[in-house]
Amino acid sequence: MLSDGVTYAGIRDLTPNVTPFIWYDLTDPTLHPGYPSNACAVSVASQANNVSVQVLTENGEVWETRCEIVPGTPDALDCVGEPMDDIGPWFELTTPTPGDPPLKKGAAKDKAPTDKGDKTKDKITTNRFLGQLNA
Repeated sequence: MLSDGVTYAGIRDLTPNVTPFIWYDLTDPTLHPGYPSNACAVSVASQANNVSVQVLTENGEVWETRCEIVPGTPDALDCVGEPMDDIGPWFELTTPTPGDPPLKKGAAKDKAPTDKGDKTKDKITTNRFLGQLNA
């Protein structure tokens, strides 16, 4: 969340009952060096026990920091980390440009076969998979 120039990461428990968010300020210059002062938008992604927070600046730069989910009751976030890891500081990422990269035509053709009894498609997909294993 971005509020008055401050970026926060939040976490809450969903089971057994939904709890209020615990918010972490990601703009403290001591704990999170490199935070851009002109952030205007934020994006959050989570995969496994990692949370990635990206901000977009008014001049189009993209910056990122990461947090680790610390399981517990309640769950928490470690957004500070250790001196040599990538948890805590903000890093500038490559700035995207419109149309970068172009969408690949036919990407849907590589989807797994549907369960409609299409044995030919199943065989082709299996051969592609085995070919990748043998490459």
